[in-house]
Parts: sequence; C-alpha cells; structure tokens
Amino acid sequence: MIELLGWVGGGLVLLSLIQRSHARLHSLNILACTVFLVYDTLMKLPSMFAMNVALLAVSARQLLHLRRVDGRRPDNRAQPDGAGVPDPQKTERATGLLRSCDGAHQIASR
Repeated sequence: MIELLGWVGGGLVLLSLIQRSHARLHSLNILACTVFLVYDTLMKLPSMFAMNVALLAVSARQLLHLRRVDGRRPDNRAQPDGAGVPDPQKTERATGLLRSCDGAHQIASR
C-alpha cells in the first residue's frame, strides 16, 4: 500500500509535466507533493518530506500568482468579457516609467 503511494505521486508528477497550462501543472504538482508528504511520513524520510514541503510552497505560490495576473484565469486564458484587454492608461504609465528608468541609467553610466 505504501509503495503504491510512491507510484501515484510519481505518476502525478509525470502527468503535470505534460500540461500546457501552468495552472494545471502547479495544481497537479500540489496534489503530487501532498501524496509524497504522506509517503515520506510513512517511510520516515525527513529530507524528502522537507523537499516536498518546499516544492508544495513553490507550486502554491506560483498558482496564486497566476490567479492574480491581470485579466487572466488560472488556466491562462483571457476572460470572455474583455478583461484580458490591456488598459491603455496602465500601459502608458508603464512605458513612461521604463523611459525614465532608462534615462536615469544612461545618466548614471556617463
């Protein structure tokens, strides 16, 4: 039974690696890490447990980041209501900031 958990966790990792969507990749990685945490506990593998905790935290953070991206769903598709269209004012402000940073860099490098 315990060995089966290892096989299931490994299968989930492999399945996650063939996903086109980053959100699905990280979701499957979170599930795989959870399975491996149970496996590591039962097999008394503290170093593997610590690594899977770290991997789970990274995947959870990345998944949360994907959910916060402007106008995007966790599956990386634009929303149908046009929310994925960039805001021209934000784009102009960002362009202006980049120009001012570039100008400051050019002055500093003289």
